[in-house]
Amino acid sequence: MTPITYIIQNDKKIPINTLDAKSSTFGMVAPLEKSQTNIVQLFVTDVASITNIQLALIDTGGIVFSPEIFGVDSRNSIDTNIYPESFFTGISNKDLDSQYNITVNNLNKYSSEFIYLNMNVPIGQDFIAGTIRYQWFFDYA
Repeated sequence: MTPITYIIQNDKKIPINTLDAKSSTFGMVAPLEKSQTNIVQLFVTDVASITNIQLALIDTGGIVFSPEIFGVDSRNSIDTNIYPESFFTGISNKDLDSQYNITVNNLNKYSSEFIYLNMNVPIGQDFIAGTIRYQWFFDYA
């Protein structure tokens, strides 16, 4: 089983969790601004299928967590003009049963829907060099 997370840039899938992968970025963001939206997708090879897909926010990169900061949405197609209107409601404790994990639908037997991620930097906070981390959970056969 090989899980791969892709980021979608210019309608092309670029793997972001391989040995030569680059991290994605939310771009330059000032307080009270929305970041650029990253579109990601989970794809798992060498399995019959995946189910029960969840995505967790596990590190805020130094931003003090509050609702309406870390946007998340999922769609079955790519649209570069979508800004998430839903948000993570808390930081996951890296547990499959965390109430803060977001349920993600399957696009097909091997991949998730496209996930749209962004952030709104609150007033009085700077996002200079932090790393926001997410974690996938899923079942496979």
